[in-house]
Amino acid sequence: MERSIETDWRERLMSRVLTLAQGDGAERRHPQLMEWAVKSGISRELAEWAVELAREEDLEPALGLALVVSGVGVIELEPPTPITEENTRSLTPPEWVEPTEPAATIEAERRMRNTFRRLRGELAHGDLVRAFDRLLDDPDVGPVDYDVERS
Repeated sequence: MERSIETDWRERLMSRVLTLAQGDGAERRHPQLMEWAVKSGISRELAEWAVELAREEDLEPALGLALVVSGVGVIELEPPTPITEENTRSLTPPEWVEPTEPAATIEAERRMRNTFRRLRGELAHGDLVRAFDRLLDDPDVGPVDYDVERS
C-alpha cells in the first residue's frame, strides 16, 4: 500500500503535530520519542538517525522524527547528476579517502536534511500547525521512504 500525504498520512502527521503543540513537553523527551517511533513502525536506528540529523539542522528532534515516521519529505524534482567518468577525472577515490556510504543512504540523508531545512524555514514564518500545512502543500513534498540499510 503506497503512502499518500493527501489522506491518512497527512492526518496522522498533523495529529502528531497537534499533540506536540498542545503537550506539556513529556512527549518530546528522548525515551518517549524513541518509544513512539518504534511503535509507529520505524527502526530504533532510523529514529536515532533522524533525531541526530534534526539536531544538526537546528530543528526540534520531535518535529523531524514526526516527518520521518510519517514518511513525508522533499522530493527532488531533478535528481543530482550522477558521478560518471564523463564528469570526473577518476571514479576511484584516493586511498586516503574513506569509503562513502551506499547511494541509498546518501539520498535518504540528503532528503531528510532538505525536509528538515524546509520545515525550519516554514517555522520562521508562523506557528507550528501552519508551518506543517505550508510544507505539505509544497508541490515537491510527498511520500518518501527513509528506511535504508546504513553501513
